[in-house]
Amino acid sequence: MQRFFLVFTAILSLAACAHFENRDAILVTSVQPDYPQEARDQGIEGRVVLEYIINEEGIPVDIQIVEATPKGVFELAAIAALSQWRYQPALKMGRPTRSPEAEAVLNFELAQ
Repeated sequence: MQRFFLVFTAILSLAACAHFENRDAILVTSVQPDYPQEARDQGIEGRVVLEYIINEEGIPVDIQIVEATPKGVFELAAIAALSQWRYQPALKMGRPTRSPEAEAVLNFELAQ
């Protein structure tokens, strides 16, 4: 009987560890930004660096522009694309939680 109790306790401990999983958010879906037509027509290329939070539902929120080259050309397209990305949210003690700041770099390059 004591042996059964020890095995049963070990199984419960393993199940509890799985229940209290901790992990970072995992990107599930990313969307490429639309290239602004005016920039395409003028042959302008660039990049946008964004910081954001991934909320408990796996949705990017609080999106901020960190850097944009050239300024005023690609920011709206970058935010629109990033807003459509989806994640499996981070887990803390087995529960979905907000992630600390994440960063994305979106490059805008014309095909050669």
